[in-house]
Amino acid sequence: MIERIRQLTALGIFGVLFCALLFGLGPSLSARLVMIGESVWDGYAQDLRYDPEAPECDLQELEAKLSSCPTTPTIAPTNLDDEADPFADDNEAEE
Repeated sequence: MIERIRQLTALGIFGVLFCALLFGLGPSLSARLVMIGESVWDGYAQDLRYDPEAPECDLQELEAKLSSCPTTPTIAPTNLDDEADPFADDNEAEE
């Protein structure tokens, strides 16, 4: 019974490690397959590539909206001393 559990555990670990290996090799394997396809058929990699569509938003309108944004922060930044313990009050309360 225990031997069977060990075998199933080892098989599960092997499966997880094998999947991790496949996922790690995926990008290089894909690039290698594209390179093989390019050597067999000219223009194969070019057929796989597509150009992204141009955005439909107006750049000048976005720049106008950006210039209307406030440049000063609305919340005052806290100036914390690097040597001070931010949890000092919590530690004293627990003791």
